[in-house]
Amino acid sequence: MGSKEQLYRRCVEGFSDELSMRLAAAAESESEPALRLRAGIAAFFTFVEEHRRVWEALAWEVTPFAAEAAAVRRRQIELVAGLLGASARRLGVEVDALRVEATAHLLNGAVEALARWWGGHEEMSAAQMTEWAVALVLPGLDQLIEDGRSRLMEDGI
Repeated sequence: MGSKEQLYRRCVEGFSDELSMRLAAAAESESEPALRLRAGIAAFFTFVEEHRRVWEALAWEVTPFAAEAAAVRRRQIELVAGLLGASARRLGVEVDALRVEATAHLLNGAVEALARWWGGHEEMSAAQMTEWAVALVLPGLDQLIEDGRSRLMEDGI
């Protein structure tokens, strides 16, 4: 039989796997970048709504498992960066890899921060949180794509 720490780690891994699977499936179910963004954010907020106490423990409680929580965040950032890059390529745009990585960090951080705030405002729905997040980040993602298109035009492609 394993220790409490091993049990916790297995729970965190399962939580992370399910979250990644749901985010990827939601985003990949759409073809347009704005719809992919909305679907991914909606999947995140729905997941948090369904697993609020586990999410709160991972997101902001100081535990001996901070490394595991950081690993979950890194995994989500890699997933989001991959989805952002894929969306850009579908549009025929190549965006700077460092900028995509930075954008994934920003997007994850912003959505996580909004989820933390939501913990004190449970009268809000996952759908409302999704709409607020999309309204705030979509203009920046549109600009990322436009900058990539401008760079292609400057390069004569």
